[in-house]
Amino acid sequence: MKKISAIIAALILALAAPLFAAPEVAVISPSDGAECQAGKPLEVGFAAKGGPFTVFRITADTAGFITEAPGTDQLEAKGVLIWKDPQPGKHELTVSAYDMNKEEATARVRVIVEESVQLAAPPPNAASAPVPAPEQAADDKAAAEQAQIENESAATPEPKAQPAIPVFNLKILSPADGSVVDAVPSEKGFYECSVEFEASGSMFRKFGLEADGILMSYVNTPDEPDHARLKLPWWPVRGNGRYELTVYADPIKEYYGRRTAAKTIVDVRGIPPDAATPQNRIIVFYREKWGIDVPSAPIGRFYDISKTVSNHWISTAYMRDCLYVVILSDNANDLSGWKHPLGRPSAPGAGELCPFIRPAGALDILLAFIDFGGTDITRGDIEAFAPRLNREVNDWHERFAREHGLKGPNMTFRVTCAYGKAKPSSEVRYSLKDIREMTGVDPAGFNIVAQVDLSAKNRSVEIEKGTAGGMAYWGALGTKPPSTVDMWCAIQGKAGLENLRGTLLDHELAHLMGWQHEWPVGDAGYAADTDRMTSFPWLLFGWTDLDGDGIAEIIDPAPYEWRAPEK
Repeated sequence: MKKISAIIAALILALAAPLFAAPEVAVISPSDGAECQAGKPLEVGFAAKGGPFTVFRITADTAGFITEAPGTDQLEAKGVLIWKDPQPGKHELTVSAYDMNKEEATARVRVIVEESVQLAAPPPNAASAPVPAPEQAADDKAAAEQAQIENESAATPEPKAQPAIPVFNLKILSPADGSVVDAVPSEKGFYECSVEFEASGSMFRKFGLEADGILMSYVNTPDEPDHARLKLPWWPVRGNGRYELTVYADPIKEYYGRRTAAKTIVDVRGIPPDAATPQNRIIVFYREKWGIDVPSAPIGRFYDISKTVSNHWISTAYMRDCLYVVILSDNANDLSGWKHPLGRPSAPGAGELCPFIRPAGALDILLAFIDFGGTDITRGDIEAFAPRLNREVNDWHERFAREHGLKGPNMTFRVTCAYGKAKPSSEVRYSLKDIREMTGVDPAGFNIVAQVDLSAKNRSVEIEKGTAGGMAYWGALGTKPPSTVDMWCAIQGKAGLENLRGTLLDHELAHLMGWQHEWPVGDAGYAADTDRMTSFPWLLFGWTDLDGDGIAEIIDPAPYEWRAPEK
């Protein structure tokens, strides 16, 4: 009961962790108005934040597109774009950074490209020119050469030297690609393997190891070594068989976005048929506790190096009208599980916890902006913001569907933004009646209602200017009409609008569908405090095809190869 209470408290009090800001980019070098030399490669250094980014690009007013560099899944990045053959003249260079929502940030710098200065040769047969004495001719030649040097130095100063971006080297030492690996019993209860690797070329802040896309272990390096040789453990989830192992290295903040990875494929042997594996322990638990057979259940791993939460395996199944959650500790024996109704109130005495929303289908969401005064946000700002917010959140899910070979997104959104002036209240949340009176929009036609306070000084928790912070409230049904305000958020200025997609329509919305902070996020390999693109756990929400029938499990009539267990 203590664990359940802790989970409930964490969910109710959850402040949004990923605060998605609009992308920004700045030119570090050369300085505005700098002069450079034609025919000599021009390096344009830049810094960007507000990622993840898809691409960085540079263009010139007269030359058009010059070059581009691939993006990064990190929030910040630094890099250099090179104009290999700058042409003489005055140019305005534009550096562009595109984030995952196709939003473009730009920065500009003006440069003057000069041709090389050459001394003119005297015209042939220049009889009118006086012939200097030999000594004077030598002096004049030296003076001319010195003048040329000074001229060139004044006209074409060398660009400021930029720190060289190192080449990050990462090599898996063992096991070799294609090799057979013998797993061995471990103190944790599951059979264990390991990977040894070496990294060099930068100062590194983190190393990690994945097996088939699931994060197994990682280590932070507070001393930031520029060379490391490490061994990290991993546990074959399915037992014997083929696994793709990925080792990655993240350099220090100066080189965010330049993650280096190395892969190897191995064939695991040596695990007895009756040995415990995360997969078979979870399958048996589903059958014994709830009487359901889930042979292809999704499995993720929560790994917390700080040990504030015990490391564990997690599985979920959205089946029929319930969400099933299984948590398995590393010792192979400590299992627990919960059953949550989807879209209906919990039946008393039915052994179910609070309800959640099924993470699939179409959702009508009302964002009720309540103006408490003192901000720079107007009704017109909200009206202009609504279409872009709709486009961004739907593009996000459509992109996931394309990248994973799905016929279409598993969720679509119709987001309505309403504006109203605040009225006195002793509560943080207004009633739905209050929302209707203040905004003129009836919440009854929506699946989810979110209250967004526009307040120069937030009424309940401190929110930094330009950010957004929020809460998800326990027990949303996602049905029409809604029973209460499901999410709350506060912003203190226009900059905070840019964070609403990540705060409300990612992090807090994920809570309404069952996600808790001790679930992994993204591809089920990363904890909630990492700088991933999203809180949505794609795998654990059933937005992948695990049983190979070409249908995402969340909308599959027979998800996870579901069938009634044999009696």
